[in-house]
Amino acid sequence: MLASYLLAKDSPVALSAGDGALVGIFTGIIAAAVQAFVSIPLQSFNREFFQRIMGIAVEYMEEIPPGWESLLEGGPGGKSVPMFFLGLVISVVVFSVLGALGGIIGISLFRKKVTQKTQGVSDASKDTGDRQP
Repeated sequence: MLASYLLAKDSPVALSAGDGALVGIFTGIIAAAVQAFVSIPLQSFNREFFQRIMGIAVEYMEEIPPGWESLLEGGPGGKSVPMFFLGLVISVVVFSVLGALGGIIGISLFRKKVTQKTQGVSDASKDTGDRQP
């Protein structure tokens, strides 16, 4: 919504919902890339935190579901490059969809209303003297 506000503030013309969706998608892509690279130094902390949470959860469970043992040992995500890129792709999709939604809402809230002055500019091209039948 912030990106659509900044776009609408500096735009001399009225913007459409498509403009808001487009700026939201681009903002989502940038946010996903920033999130992916900021999370790299925090992976070891997140893995240890997740292992502690899983250890506490196992204490209160009667039976561990299949596959949870590997989560207790290695934590989520691992250190593999393909998992990093898979997470990046998923983040791009989710952030872009949410960014488009925020952009559409932001443009509907912050866009400039169409006035007679802006309508007159588009009506000036309707001069019928220059058209051929």
